[in-house]
Amino acid sequence: MANYLLMRPGEEKREGTIEFLASLFLTAGSLITAYIGSSAHSEVKAIVDEHNRYTDNFSEEQEAARKALEADEVWRSIPAYKDIQGLIEAAKDGSLECQNRLVEIDAEIAQLEAAIRQHLKAADELTRDMASYLGREELQFFAHDTGYLIRRNGQPASNLSDGERTAVSFIYFLKSLEDTGFDLANGVVVIDDPVSSLDANSIYCAFGFMKSRLKSAGQLFVLTHNFTFFRQVNNWLIQRQRADDNAKRVRDSQMYMLRAVGSGNSRNAGITALDSLLKDYQSEYHYLFQLVHQGARLAAEDGMDTLYGMPNVARRLLESVMTFKYPAKAGKLQQQLDSVDGFDEAKRARIIRFTHSYSHNGVIGEFEHDLSIVAEGPEILRDVLELVRHVDGHHYDKMIELCR
Repeated sequence: MANYLLMRPGEEKREGTIEFLASLFLTAGSLITAYIGSSAHSEVKAIVDEHNRYTDNFSEEQEAARKALEADEVWRSIPAYKDIQGLIEAAKDGSLECQNRLVEIDAEIAQLEAAIRQHLKAADELTRDMASYLGREELQFFAHDTGYLIRRNGQPASNLSDGERTAVSFIYFLKSLEDTGFDLANGVVVIDDPVSSLDANSIYCAFGFMKSRLKSAGQLFVLTHNFTFFRQVNNWLIQRQRADDNAKRVRDSQMYMLRAVGSGNSRNAGITALDSLLKDYQSEYHYLFQLVHQGARLAAEDGMDTLYGMPNVARRLLESVMTFKYPAKAGKLQQQLDSVDGFDEAKRARIIRFTHSYSHNGVIGEFEHDLSIVAEGPEILRDVLELVRHVDGHHYDKMIELCR
């Protein structure tokens, strides 16, 4: 073929030309065939290689495809997952709220059960307190709803006396101070005349209840019109004051009087210091004994005006002593004095004349009414004290200890 290619142009060798062309076509065909074969071979090889790669990595491709499918499913499920997650959180919150409420309900149940037990216990205690208060067991308390029923001998107590009403209200008030909602140690309690319509025995019971229940109160105010109840409270405060004095503490109690002050059509009350008669003496009897004791120590030169009222004082003192010793002859002082054995007759007569003529004289300016005998008052008062000692020496000694 190289020779044909080296042929010069213009050479007329026809036969050589045809041979050249034929050779050229053959060469070109071989080249094309070779090219086509090579190209097809490459394509086939590529297809085979691709197939080999696909088959060699089939497991990896399969796994990747699965993961892609899984990821797709996950992404598709995210909205539903979020909805379900929200429902779960809401359910958790609801469950926690239910648990908290359950705890509150359990606490309420425990509190109600305790209240019921306390309610029943309080009813029994009120019944015992009422029996002790009144000295009889005919009234009973029964727990009912949030209050109490009162029965008398098993029947509804529909007609309570004023004294029983006072006892019920006062005892219930004292019992209510024990409620957990009231801090007695730091609280203020006001007792306003709790003994109206009560007999003397119940007054002492009322005071005993009040003292035992309120002795630890932070601050206590007691108001009363009843002298017996006042005296009990006063004695209690005096004992506290003595304890404070012995312990060198500041006194924590005081006693005052409320005095009504009228001005025109208005009426007001003022607080003043307790009158010394109420403060210093336990009773009228104590005061009378103190006056007789002081009068017996007076001298003649002190003047009759200082002794003029002593006959009446001595008579009132003797009436108290003799009525206690001889109750069958109450109101008959001379008969009571005549019943005293072993006492000097002259002193007895002088005492009778002094206490009778100069304290119960019903006329004015009677000739026998000699005021000079009043001057003998100190000596007669000493006879009166001697008579009291003769009647009851132990009592006399105790009273003398109280005198100043």
